Amino acid sequence: MENDALLKEEKEFLQRILLVFNNYRTGLLHNVVGGRNIAVEEEKKQNKITEQKDINNDNNLTLIRFLHAVPSFVGKELEVYGPFEEEDMAHLPREIAELLIKKGRAEEINQG
Repeated sequence: MENDALLKEEKEFLQRILLVFNNYRTGLLHNVVGGRNIAVEEEKKQNKITEQKDINNDNNLTLIRFLHAVPSFVGKELEVYGPFEEEDMAHLPREIAELLIKKGRAEEINQG
């Protein structure tokens, strides 16, 4: 696929869309071949698309542990997060982490 004419942001968006489609297709094929329902069971670790923008240097990220399973969701800038299972940990933007904590879906992990 020729994407030289795309902006950096457009290329990142395209890569994310392709990743979602590929994961969906892979999950669908695994279910069909395995004789299970067609509901897509995405691979846990491979689908965790959290922004890894220099986690050690980014004070805006918060480390949280999920208390309940949370499906994939889209952030303010169209970044995709999740899906997350109970006991998973992730660095997420503070605003998103605070919302998940407030809703009782996660707890903050103090690094120190």
